[in-house]
Amino acid sequence: MNTIPACIWITGGGSGVGAALARRLAQSGEQVVISSRRAEDLSEVAAGQAGIQAFPMDIADSSAVRNGVQRIERDIAPISLAVLTSALGSPAPLSTFERDRLRSQTDAGVGGALNCLGALMPVLRHRGHGHVAILPPAGKGQSGPLANLVRSLSHDLAGSGVTIQVIYPDLVQGAADEQSDDRAADAILRDLRSDRVTVGEGGGFWTFLKGLLPNS
Repeated sequence: MNTIPACIWITGGGSGVGAALARRLAQSGEQVVISSRRAEDLSEVAAGQAGIQAFPMDIADSSAVRNGVQRIERDIAPISLAVLTSALGSPAPLSTFERDRLRSQTDAGVGGALNCLGALMPVLRHRGHGHVAILPPAGKGQSGPLANLVRSLSHDLAGSGVTIQVIYPDLVQGAADEQSDDRAADAILRDLRSDRVTVGEGGGFWTFLKGLLPNS
């Protein structure tokens, strides 16, 4: 039995689904580390729930991510699970939809996920166990480059003890409230137990967005 303390690292943990997921995991007894650029948001989430530690980080900065992962591993605990949420919240109503802003957020979220993968994969592979789950910022769908990369990595990681998956959360358009975030967090916890590489893609609001955001 592995008795070495470990932690769960959640990016985008200062608000929305990331914060709700952090609370759920901490309530179940897990040690949770949450990151985002806004230190004040992280502190508020951590102050409201024992078992959560704030660790400010800009995942768009690859050097900051590498240093941050090293510091979490050294000063807090080895990362057993990383959930890269890109500060997901429930989608805004179509009346407030801005294509360019959404594309910018999507590109930033995908780049941040790649930075996190670059920092995490060598650590987890060296240790021989770990789990990474990515929640794409705008659900670009199974044909998206990030999902393709994850599928390729999943094949490469076979037998290594490290698993990776993409989870498309079932968020409700316009329902940006704590209850909807909590429901999404509960669904993500169920999806984390799945052995599928891609979970939840192909329906709901994210499929609608896939049609609006072509790969090119």
